[in-house]
Amino acid sequence: MERKQGRMDALAGGGEKTDPLLRIRCRVQSLGALPTLPAIAQDVLRIANDPASSMGDIARVVERDPPLASRVLKVANSAFYGLSRKVGNLNLALVLLGMKKVSHLVAGVAIFRAVEESLAGRWVQRERFWAHSVAVSHAASALGARLGFRSDGEEFVVGLLHDLGKIVLDVCFHEEFVEVLRRGGADGEPGYELERKILGVDHASVGRWVGEKWNLPGAICEAVGVHHHPPEAVLENRLGALLQTSDAIARTQEPGIAGGPIMPPEAILQLPLLRARGEEADRILQETLAQDLSGAKESLARSRA
Repeated sequence: MERKQGRMDALAGGGEKTDPLLRIRCRVQSLGALPTLPAIAQDVLRIANDPASSMGDIARVVERDPPLASRVLKVANSAFYGLSRKVGNLNLALVLLGMKKVSHLVAGVAIFRAVEESLAGRWVQRERFWAHSVAVSHAASALGARLGFRSDGEEFVVGLLHDLGKIVLDVCFHEEFVEVLRRGGADGEPGYELERKILGVDHASVGRWVGEKWNLPGAICEAVGVHHHPPEAVLENRLGALLQTSDAIARTQEPGIAGGPIMPPEAILQLPLLRARGEEADRILQETLAQDLSGAKESLARSRA
């Protein structure tokens, strides 16, 4: 372990007190391991935040990439968004979902595609990784709707990208990250705690840094960064609390990628976001679980077709 720590300190040009996240950043930059944010994602997020822009501006940008436009329409027509009619073109999707929601949908699918391509031949658990990511996205959408949260689609992006830091850790510190996976699978200790012990930083903090590097909306970056903080501390960050609860919901069927226990429903009901709903909490959870079991698989298949 001392050898590994020394190697990481050397990458940052510092000694034992070097900030762990700084070591990760230096390693990422030295390897060129961080994919650039797709230009189309940058464009749609910029347009959506420009008061002078129009729905047609977003449609014209997305239509430059027909395969991406096709993916976006497939996801829009999935159970994920629950539209009452089939969406056949981007203009109709914009009318039914709104500019903000479509911009987040486009950005999420574009990033999903770019990162998936960068994973080719690297991480043996990538299928499980994306299945979990989409399940969290779907759970966040379903749960947020049942809790009455107003949303512009941030939950789609934050669900897909919440574990992005794991990819960075695997690519840049593969030996150490495999140790996290091995010990998590053997001992059942949460992966994020093992990351902190072995690497000095968890994937949530790394994921937040990646989001900031990509100039993603601050709310998304913050939610990614806090989703493994103590539940009571996360409650003030509504999107972060939604992500944390949705992550737990997605783990009711299988443990996390880096180990950790399967989450029983009674444990999820004790998370502050649901506990605050009193007698409604169990009904909300059961309805979310029922929708998520069927919807996540459909959304995964549609977004990757």
